[in-house]
Amino acid sequence: MAASLDGANLSGASLVDAVLTSADLTEADLSNADLTRADLGWCRMAGAKLHHARLEKADLINADLSQADLTEADLTGADLICTNLSGATLTNGRLHDARLYDVVASGADFSRCSLVDAQMINVGFQDARLDKTNITEACVCNFTGASLRDADLAESRLIDSVFRLADFSEADLTEADLRGCDLRSSRLIVARALRTAVCG
Repeated sequence: MAASLDGANLSGASLVDAVLTSADLTEADLSNADLTRADLGWCRMAGAKLHHARLEKADLINADLSQADLTEADLTGADLICTNLSGATLTNGRLHDARLYDVVASGADFSRCSLVDAQMINVGFQDARLDKTNITEACVCNFTGASLRDADLAESRLIDSVFRLADFSEADLTEADLRGCDLRSSRLIVARALRTAVCG
């Protein structure tokens, strides 16, 4: 039977390699907790507090992290496959080498988040904030209405993604690969786009 820890105070807890599959952690406080390599697949974590939590190589497959606070959380190498991040806050977070496949991230705040070498495929970033974010790969993703102001997209692979109504103001698109992308009505004012590939 899955653990019920909704609203629990687990701040600062050591949960390295913990198996919490399908646990209910709704609105739980996991701030500063160490969840390195934890199995959090199918967990209900809506509204959970994960500020400055360590989630390196954590399994977050099919987890519900909607409206969760992941400010300054470290998700290096984490698996976020079919994960719900809608409305979540990931400001100043680290997702280096993370895998984000079929993720729902509409309305999420990724401002100043580092996504270096993260693999992102079919992620829904509709109306999300990605200001000053560093992205290297995001293919077949939906950035409709997203804010990418001052984002570092230099040499990034953004193939076949949708950027309708997206704001690229001051973004660095130097040598970015935007082949097959839908940029209709996007805001590219003062964006740096030297040698960017946009042809189909």
